[in-house]
Amino acid sequence: MAPHPRPLLRYMQACGDLFDDCDGDMAVPITDVVSDSRQVAAGSLFVAIRGEQLDGREFIADAVERGAAAVVHSGDPIPGLPVPSIRAVSSTGTM
Repeated sequence: MAPHPRPLLRYMQACGDLFDDCDGDMAVPITDVVSDSRQVAAGSLFVAIRGEQLDGREFIADAVERGAAAVVHSGDPIPGLPVPSIRAVSSTGTM
């Protein structure tokens, strides 16, 4: 059974002040939240976590290609993303 989609804005509201900025349609429906681009499906919210060995930002293009409906990331804005993006104070706190 497919999960019931919720608007991206609801995820932002639930996380309070963890976000710096957003760009794009905050009404886009989100079906799940993942931090591994290989697990992204159509409607996923991809959280690009910056770790000690890997930076999830390197996998944003792959996540979008796999169907991510929106992206959460930390650091500088990413111009030209074809999906809504949310800049987090820290991407580790959003999961």
